[in-house]
Amino acid sequence: MSRQSLYRRYRPRRFSEVRGQDHLVTTLRNAVVEDRVGHAYLFSGPRGTGKTTTARILAKALNCTNLSDGEPCGECDSCVTIGEGRSFDVIELDAASHRGIDDVKKIVDGASQSTPGRHRVYILDEAHQLTKEASNALLKTLEEPPEHVVFILATTDPVKLLPTIRSRTQHFEVHLLTNAELRSMVDDVVEDAGLEVDTETRNWAVRAGAGSARDTLSALERAAALGGIPDALTGVEDLVDAFAAHDTVAALNLIEGAVRSGRGPADIGNDLIAHLRLVFLTAMGVPPTDTPTDTAARVNEQVGTMGRRGVTHALEVLGTALVGIDRAADPRVTLELAVMRITQPDTDTSPAALLARIERLEHLLANGGAPTAPAKPASVPTPPAANAAPTVATAPPEAPEHEVRPEPADVPPPATAPSAGGGNGAADAARRALADRRRPTGADTETTTAPKRPAARPAATPATPVASTEPAPAPAAQVPSAAPEIDDPATSDPGGAVATNLTTDTATAAWSRLVTSATNQKIRARLGSARVANVDGATIVVALPNSRALERAEEVRPQMHEALVAEFGSGVSVEFRVDATVATPPEQRPGDRVQPPPDELAPEEDIEDVHALDDANIAPTDDLERIAAVFPGTELVDIEPESAP
Repeated sequence: MSRQSLYRRYRPRRFSEVRGQDHLVTTLRNAVVEDRVGHAYLFSGPRGTGKTTTARILAKALNCTNLSDGEPCGECDSCVTIGEGRSFDVIELDAASHRGIDDVKKIVDGASQSTPGRHRVYILDEAHQLTKEASNALLKTLEEPPEHVVFILATTDPVKLLPTIRSRTQHFEVHLLTNAELRSMVDDVVEDAGLEVDTETRNWAVRAGAGSARDTLSALERAAALGGIPDALTGVEDLVDAFAAHDTVAALNLIEGAVRSGRGPADIGNDLIAHLRLVFLTAMGVPPTDTPTDTAARVNEQVGTMGRRGVTHALEVLGTALVGIDRAADPRVTLELAVMRITQPDTDTSPAALLARIERLEHLLANGGAPTAPAKPASVPTPPAANAAPTVATAPPEAPEHEVRPEPADVPPPATAPSAGGGNGAADAARRALADRRRPTGADTETTTAPKRPAARPAATPATPVASTEPAPAPAAQVPSAAPEIDDPATSDPGGAVATNLTTDTATAAWSRLVTSATNQKIRARLGSARVANVDGATIVVALPNSRALERAEEVRPQMHEALVAEFGSGVSVEFRVDATVATPPEQRPGDRVQPPPDELAPEEDIEDVHALDDANIAPTDDLERIAAVFPGTELVDIEPESAP
């Protein structure tokens, strides 16, 4: 006789042996004792939780000749033949392979025939895969079967079943088992089977099972045959440590080792998401109660280093990558790109990534530390002093002047350099480097509690800009629709101070850049002819050509004031004045409509009868006028959205 696997060998044969489903087995056993068994049942739940096993136990109880308190004896001819799968009283079908209408017709025809035992039980596994035609053909018999017939449907996706089928059955949901229940089952199996498995391997089997009894026993059998935990499955926590340390090289080496050991990119990503979920729940203050002690300690440490934003960002990036990883030309590249975006947040400009970077800086400042840059590969030379220009292999992306750029930190090289071919040697070296980085040493010990937001900082003296031989180009700013959140003491002061660099020249440059790069078309239209006249203390005086332009400019004053506050500080103000000698038309670009001089612009109220004016014979100068000239009768409509903010 061939040797059976553990999950078949230790499959429950009585109601009392079913673990974690008391609500189901108690109801069924009472129904058998009181002879109130229904004609149709529906068991739904995740895989490996006992749906089909419970259905077989119910079939035994309905036909057992030595029934005792609702429990089958397991020794009579009926129980033995049902357990061996050769009973005429139990018809078990896999709806995944018998899903057509012809298969259901055979069930309907056989239901009316007699049976050797008291009841004929039909067990349909994965019933949600029946076709619509087959489900409709089963409806009538399922609703009013012969008295000796009982239907038991098992499925992992009850939503896909027709509502008319669900309404004709007694529906029971089968739950995932807790870690405590799985650990008790593993201990019993190890003791009864005489397996030599240590505590760490048992805990790993429980985690690998993820609530499924069958998956847990399969993992236990694999570990027992190997003599320990598979190496490919031990790097998930190390990968999360690499995420927290922003060590891209270590993370990629760990993925290399897992892939070479036989793990697929999708499996690695799913394991990462499962572990990051534990970190996320712990960071939110609701850690799973059944997490093993050693895993819980590691998770708490990762919460302190990653923070809530970092964990959320990692989950979002991995989740997006796994959606299309099966359709990717090279799934491994998709996973590696996701890992790069997690470990190098500077390359990701999404709002979630930016918030994660800000929270990491706040956490460091709250604990009295200095902002540090993500860990660099061992091949990168040690950065020079803070007052010298850093020299790196590739130029980092340019950032706005008001951005807080973290200083690079000294990162010790790995204990063993990665081999040229990557492989498990590189993965082992990455694990050792991460273990050295996580090991507390004296004053460098970091807290493992969840990050807290720092208290409000007092007003700081604006930092004096450091002269640079190569000035960085000013980034294209946009006029925000709401007041931006400025958290840089070098550019703003909660107390109302203005940056020291507010001069007529800087105000003129900032004004021109903010107007020309504004995404709001109304701002460009209202302030196109405005010019900065001078700076009076903290007030920027802006000149406009006439009173009509002044009225139109007042409509967008709040947006421009917010943009100038973001540029020079909360104490700055803007004042509009009419001064035709200062305000000049903007520089003409090819294709722009020619504007008359400011002194020729007459207010609309000075024109009594616009119909008495003669149109000037001016050739079309832009694309719209050329189109109107080609198509006579075309009416040009002002494209300016009057309702824009």
